[in-house]
Amino acid sequence: MKRTFYFLVILIQNLGLQCSTLTAQSLTPQVIATGGGYQSNSIGSLSFTIGETNIHTLNSATHILTQGFQQPLEITLLHVKAYLQGFYLGSGQMADVLYNQGVYTNASLDADSVDVELHDANSPYSMLFQQRATLKQDGSLSVRGLGQIGQAYYFVLKHRNHIETWSANPVVLNATTTYDFQQSPHRLSGPIK
Repeated sequence: MKRTFYFLVILIQNLGLQCSTLTAQSLTPQVIATGGGYQSNSIGSLSFTIGETNIHTLNSATHILTQGFQQPLEITLLHVKAYLQGFYLGSGQMADVLYNQGVYTNASLDADSVDVELHDANSPYSMLFQQRATLKQDGSLSVRGLGQIGQAYYFVLKHRNHIETWSANPVVLNATTTYDFQQSPHRLSGPIK
């Protein structure tokens, strides 16, 4: 085997052929698939590959490693409980404002829409994520896909007729996080409770 290798090296040198450098595989966060594509619209996006499988996934608190081509997206789910002053009827219920104002043509369990924002836990507390959500009559709302798991944020609720309300302290976001503006230590004063 050694003789064959030396013979090839000498032959290449004698023929005046130039050798090129060969490189090994590298690990990159990009996908090169045999086929597939990416589509998006205002509702969401979809990426797909053809003929490639996701063999195994390893997770930690901050990283995901797969051997396949499609990388899973970490989706956060945030449940918030809050009541809008002026809409609150008592017994844990708010008025159906969207129906009362003619936005909805049928009575529903929806009270009104609010903007849910996640702000940086450090000064100057910049807004990092924002999504409009529908606040239910029982004071609950859920938003999906805001923020990064394991990061701390201030939760902010904004309503068109109320002063914005912030969480008392930054909250670390998990895959599913629940925040109740009524419960200690989250309790705040102001129009949204």
